Amino acid sequence: MNKIATSKCWVVDDIHDLLNPAPLKLEMGFSRLASGELLVAVRTDMHGCKGEMLDWWFRYFDSTQKIKWWHPHDHVAFKGWDEKWVKGENYIGATIEAVESLADIPPVTAKLKFHAPTDFFELTAYEKAQDNNWVSAAICSTIGFGDNIVVDAEGDPVSGEMWFIWPEIRNLVVY
Repeated sequence: MNKIATSKCWVVDDIHDLLNPAPLKLEMGFSRLASGELLVAVRTDMHGCKGEMLDWWFRYFDSTQKIKWWHPHDHVAFKGWDEKWVKGENYIGATIEAVESLADIPPVTAKLKFHAPTDFFELTAYEKAQDNNWVSAAICSTIGFGDNIVVDAEGDPVSGEMWFIWPEIRNLVVY
């Protein structure tokens, strides 16, 4: 698969900066970019939670009740995984649909297609971050919101990207 085309000139100058634990230009909050895209940044310290646990979570959850455990307000409803998701085994390449209500935004359908970290990051940079214990997991996806989500020929929503970078959850969504 080709590398995912990531947005430029927002919270980092280079996508690989996300792998470095140094503070980003925007750690918490949101910003409307010159392109019109919305950047949402959240940094959450979850002491004692390992990257393997985060990776496990995406192989495990399969119901509205379970996504509400993650965030009871924002995650409204689970609509389902596609056939590429295998409970307890795999979410890479799989697509999920859910209903999200981000802050005061009314509930809206979200579609995410998950990718291997190396679809976004160069292999050597990702391995270096792991070797330096800067990253123990990276959950990466393309994302789209709304009733008519545009996807490309490979089923990727074309309007956004999302990353969970661990050990502190650095959750970034560009939409």
